[in-house]
Amino acid sequence: MTAKSVPLAIGLVMASAAVFAQDAGTDSSPIRTMSIVPRVSVAETLTSNVGLTGVNPQSDLITEVSPGIRVNSQGARLKGYLDYSVDKIVYAQSSASNQYQRALNTAGTLEAIDNWAYIDFSGSIYRQAISPFGTPSISNTAINTNQTEVSSYQISPYVRGRLGDVANYEARYSRAITSSDAGPYSDVNSTNGTAKLSGDTAISHLGWSADASQQNIDYSNSLPAEADRFTVGPSYAITPQLRVSANVGRELNNYTTPDKQSYPTSGFAVNWTPSPMTTLSASRERRSFGESHNVSFEHRTGRTVWKFSDSKDIRQSQGQTGVVNLGSIYGLLYSQFASVE
Repeated sequence: MTAKSVPLAIGLVMASAAVFAQDAGTDSSPIRTMSIVPRVSVAETLTSNVGLTGVNPQSDLITEVSPGIRVNSQGARLKGYLDYSVDKIVYAQSSASNQYQRALNTAGTLEAIDNWAYIDFSGSIYRQAISPFGTPSISNTAINTNQTEVSSYQISPYVRGRLGDVANYEARYSRAITSSDAGPYSDVNSTNGTAKLSGDTAISHLGWSADASQQNIDYSNSLPAEADRFTVGPSYAITPQLRVSANVGRELNNYTTPDKQSYPTSGFAVNWTPSPMTTLSASRERRSFGESHNVSFEHRTGRTVWKFSDSKDIRQSQGQTGVVNLGSIYGLLYSQFASVE
């Protein structure tokens, strides 16, 4: 089930508009706080197997018209971006399969109250495989019934601050919605509330933290999942670059039973930052489903960013199967140039 695709012509038309804000300082050059960049692309693809089938493959000429827009904001209150596009795909021989495909990628933070209340938001629309055992596709223009459109949106207001000289606090509420056009997929609505406290003690380099969380996940075609968790534990800075911590707690969930059951938890973690360019963290916990762990390593050079992660945990959200997410291009570039700036 192979296909040979040849791009015949690609035309690109771009226009841009930007909104500038004048800085009040001595520099007279304008500082860009928001930019809006519309775009349009046109592509023609000739393929020998438009249906990705091993039986009677059909050739076709595919026309793809893709208007889109990119918005970036770096204001004092709002920092974020939005990238949205709509693809019109037209098949010369299979007009019944003509379709529209949407793509969205957005994320940002709004500072609602100075240095206290914030709102994080994110959203995405993308194509993904319905089954890992179905026909794979390297292009969205192929006629493939094993693909579906998935949309996901999340909003998360939170507050953070300090309780006198005692502790730092953060309280967050999150709501996420994920939906799909595929019947076998379940639409997911989830809410999550967390509260965190952390502080120092009279003993030098010794700190403490306490975390509480509550999660509810509703599926459109299966039973809901509920989980409550509380942990508390000490942390100790062996050196300014090396910190170790431990925790004990309790969790209640219905992952394996109709009603929520209570389980003890415990774990430890190590965080090492030998330089601003290198970070290493590792943790291990005893959970209701068994042992979980997380290992993360990142190293930056002048022109590269190296990342490695390995984890075992439970996940109660809709996502791609068998796909490792290495992050966005924006995130990789941000990590790379953070060492420069």
